[in-house]
Amino acid sequence: MIKVEKLLQINEIKKIPFIKYIVVAEVVIGIFILFFTMIILYYKIVKPIMYLQKDIENYKFEIKPSRTNRFDEIGWLKNNFVELTENLEEEKKNQNRIIASISHDIKTPLTSIMGYSEMIKNKNISQEIKNMYMEIKSTSL
Repeated sequence: MIKVEKLLQINEIKKIPFIKYIVVAEVVIGIFILFFTMIILYYKIVKPIMYLQKDIENYKFEIKPSRTNRFDEIGWLKNNFVELTENLEEEKKNQNRIIASISHDIKTPLTSIMGYSEMIKNKNISQEIKNMYMEIKSTSL
């Protein structure tokens, strides 16, 4: 134990021989603590954010991100991004189905119309039959 009997002035402290070594040791220990704290912060915070950024950039090239097992804010953010991409993929599939359905609905009557127009252009068919084809209403298609 240390017992303080009187306060020392800075000039008197500098005269104590082992004080330099204590100050140097404190600075070295402080640098090591700072260095290891930076490494821990890098691997726990910075690197996962960089991976998330990489996943976002890769999604532009249709590379799907994967979920993470982290339960902190970064894990929550990444899992929400994955969920968003899955929802977007599902919406794309729904849109493609709707477009295919509309395309089919348009092609069916057009095929009939094109068939009748080809028959009308045929020179081997009598004028009476051509007139009959021209009178066919769209409701019968």
